[in-house]
Amino acid sequence: MTDLPNKEIMKENGTYNKISKIYQPLDNKTFNNINEAKDYFLTKEAQDSFKYCCDTKFILTDNQDALHWTINFGVPSDPNEKPWADCWKDTKQSLTDNHNWFKNMTNIVHDAKDLF
Repeated sequence: MTDLPNKEIMKENGTYNKISKIYQPLDNKTFNNINEAKDYFLTKEAQDSFKYCCDTKFILTDNQDALHWTINFGVPSDPNEKPWADCWKDTKQSLTDNHNWFKNMTNIVHDAKDLF
């Protein structure tokens, strides 16, 4: 799938499948901004996969030593179209299987609070 609708169209049928995580470096690294943290943790291909998300929010934690994110997904109007959540999940799985999701090893907080 290369042609994705704009975010407003993605939201037309509601948003679902909210996911929130925190990526923490294994060392004492801190970050100056969100893009620096995203570039530290995620490959370009991983960052590109977030195009399937309807809403995304990335923040640095209070100590600026971790990347906290929340995403959700809309549902295509056409029931024959692959759901965008499945596109993201499949892309993430493929990148993970090929060791191409993370650039640096990380601790992951899986039960992070939602940012929206």
